[in-house]
Amino acid sequence: MHHIIVKGIKRRKIFFDDSDRDDFLDRKSTIRSLGYELDWLLDHVLGLFGLTFKELVTGGKQRRTVLARSVLYYWGTRELGMSAVEISKKLNIASSAASESATRGRQILEKQGLKFLVEDIE
Repeated sequence: MHHIIVKGIKRRKIFFDDSDRDDFLDRKSTIRSLGYELDWLLDHVLGLFGLTFKELVTGGKQRRTVLARSVLYYWGTRELGMSAVEISKKLNIASSAASESATRGRQILEKQGLKFLVEDIE
């Protein structure tokens, strides 16, 4: 939802076309009905990157931690419809770079071919 709001504020196209919009709404519905929320996402990302929660929220610029945070912000905003501020509060991380982190997360996911839903990973 955060990226939609930002695009709207900047008066950019929010969706590429009607099918992009419909796909977004379908994914939101499916994700909510399956019970995927931030706690599930945290566990999922921590498992993917082999980190503990403490490592994720501890300051620093270790590569795995930065990658995990970026993916968490992207999936949290794009797939769960949360705001970056919500995620930052939950993790006790400053939200000032959240948008940049989410953009980096998208690039990481594309490069590594990681998927959000468990059934997509297996």
